[in-house]
Amino acid sequence: MKKIILIFILIPGIIVAQSKVDSLQNLLETSTGNEKFDILLKLTEVLKKREPEQAIQYINEALKIAQN
Repeated sequence: MKKIILIFILIPGIIVAQSKVDSLQNLLETSTGNEKFDILLKLTEVLKKREPEQAIQYINEALKIAQN
């Protein structure tokens, strides 16, 4: 019974996090400059524990923007 309750508590959080990632990725496609930089940082923050390789790609892209 405790496992079922735990599942119902965790699933909404996972869905919300994925929705946030999807929204940020959609914004990333049309953004430029500082806005793109900010979105890349937000994506890195959201993904750093769940998908670290993807987070590294985003932070590297943000670094390129910062260096220009």
